[in-house]
Amino acid sequence: TGTGTFTGVGNAIGNVITGGLQRDVLLGQGGDDILIGGAGAANELYGGVGDDTYVLDVGDSIIEGVGAGIDLVQLRGLHAYNLGANVENGMVVGTGDFAMNGNALDNVLTGGAGRDTLQGGAGNDAMHGGAGIDTVTYILATAGVTARLDVNRATNDGFGGQDTFSGVENLTGSNLRDTLMGNAGDNVIDGAIGNDVLLGFDGDDTLIGGSGGGFNEMYGGRGDDLYIVDAGDTLIELAGEGTDTVQTTNGGFTLAANLENLVYKGPGNFAGVGNAGANVITGGAGNDTLAGRGGDDTLIGGAGADLALLQGVRADYTITAVAGGWRVTDAVAGRDGIDTLSGIESLRFSDGTVLVLGQQPAAAGPEVLPLPAAGGDAERPVR
Repeated sequence: TGTGTFTGVGNAIGNVITGGLQRDVLLGQGGDDILIGGAGAANELYGGVGDDTYVLDVGDSIIEGVGAGIDLVQLRGLHAYNLGANVENGMVVGTGDFAMNGNALDNVLTGGAGRDTLQGGAGNDAMHGGAGIDTVTYILATAGVTARLDVNRATNDGFGGQDTFSGVENLTGSNLRDTLMGNAGDNVIDGAIGNDVLLGFDGDDTLIGGSGGGFNEMYGGRGDDLYIVDAGDTLIELAGEGTDTVQTTNGGFTLAANLENLVYKGPGNFAGVGNAGANVITGGAGNDTLAGRGGDDTLIGGAGADLALLQGVRADYTITAVAGGWRVTDAVAGRDGIDTLSGIESLRFSDGTVLVLGQQPAAAGPEVLPLPAAGGDAERPVR
């Protein structure tokens, strides 16, 4: 209980040895020992033979011999930890967010109450997320990974082993070709780099294709899913499986069937195209070109000088100023429908006519824009 440096040495039976306020050296010797580093920094803990428990704080180190028992590290006051050589198991004690990496042994990694990230590495590992929204990652794997949250197992962990899970909500793959599957809950499935197959199943899932230009196959399943995609990704949704959103930084994207919404998150100009359903398409800060196509769509231009493309000639449309933007109604059934525009500066029709939309009138009621005069060459700007 003093304030000086302490060296505590156990014996052949199970001991509990607790350090003090300074740098301590604790040696368990034989038996199943509990070594508690204490409040001092840079403590050295030697468990010796037996199934030892190490209680660590910031700066503590462990020295454990080969085959000296099945040992457990309890972690407090830390935000990240790599299991040292010859230590089998790790456990988070506390409520903060934590990242823990295993080693080449068969590890048991147990998270705490926060948002933990667990990485088993080589070996047949068991990873328990605990409370909170937890992630198992295989970002350092040396081969492609097959992992499924619906059966709580990785049949290939990328190192030749097989892992088991419990209390895990999210998966991150390797930089190679992975197959990652969610479960009935809300999952985040991140393929990282590589050509991956990602399946969300039920729940409101987030599927992330990853960077690096991989050609990913992404299946959201039932629920309101978010796809974060790059060029070359393939998205598959069935009818009636929820209201799904595609988010991209690619300069152009066309929604596949049964996808409802499209959001651009890049810095430049964007070309976004909808499908036959009712879509919400949102541009970014650049000069965007948006086309809803079939269905009653909502086009949101954002900043920049944005253009909406329409499939018919100017005479086919009624354009009405409404609160917050414009309503564009196509007289031809089954084509563009009734679209709502916000932050859109101009319209282009199939005959090349361009209508520049000015400020909306101050009148309380909607105002319908007139058709161009007969024989006119181009639509005049409306202000």
